[in-house]
Amino acid sequence: MSIDSIKTMLETLCYYKDVEVTHTFSKDEQPLLKISYVKNTDTLKVAFIQNEAIEYYENVEEAACIIGKRID
Repeated sequence: MSIDSIKTMLETLCYYKDVEVTHTFSKDEQPLLKISYVKNTDTLKVAFIQNEAIEYYENVEEAACIIGKRID
């Protein structure tokens, strides 16, 4: 998946910020991470499934780069 496709997906997620939506990204049918919008904060929450780490990003570009690196 290209970085531009990921950015578009994240921008759509931010657009619907009043709705609780979570995207799960997988590789070889194994879920790697989940991303959601944190209401009232303009922040994207990235939850890494394998190590249960959570990171927050206020920038769509930065979040898309992290996701792209993980799923490639």
